[in-house]
Amino acid sequence: IPWENTITVGEFGTLAKAIGVVVVVTWMYSVLYTGAFRKFQLFHIMAFLFIIWNITSTLWSSEVDETIKRTKTYLQLGILTCLLWDLYTTKKDLSTAIQAYVLGGYVLIFSTFYNYYNGIEIGGRYAAKGVNPNDLGLNLALGIPLACYMAFHERHGCWKAKCLQLVN
Repeated sequence: IPWENTITVGEFGTLAKAIGVVVVVTWMYSVLYTGAFRKFQLFHIMAFLFIIWNITSTLWSSEVDETIKRTKTYLQLGILTCLLWDLYTTKKDLSTAIQAYVLGGYVLIFSTFYNYYNGIEIGGRYAAKGVNPNDLGLNLALGIPLACYMAFHERHGCWKAKCLQLVN
């Protein structure tokens, strides 16, 4: 997710979008085929009420096109929430997802350094290719606490191992 706009695939759009479509279609097929899906919690119900409210708000919006665009984003995030809720059921699964997000953050970091080294600015600032500098900051701000969690709390965390070596 962090590097979602970095790599484009011709007319289709970004590589992350292509992968996302394949993952969602595969997940939906799996849910329909097996009939197994984790029960929604109050959070999910509230999130979908929010999405329905946004869909309804197109009726009185002064900027209908912008409202539809934002509603599509909320709908995609709702589907992603369901997918993550259904697929990540164990601590190991969740740790793998966190690690994937952190590694995706490294793609942004290296791309930003590459652009800085080559003097390529985006919006007057240095950022990863295809990424809004504000989105870069947000993605990295989300990734830092996740990286710290992985480093300090996971069984094979590098910092945890180093701290234990220093104590012993």
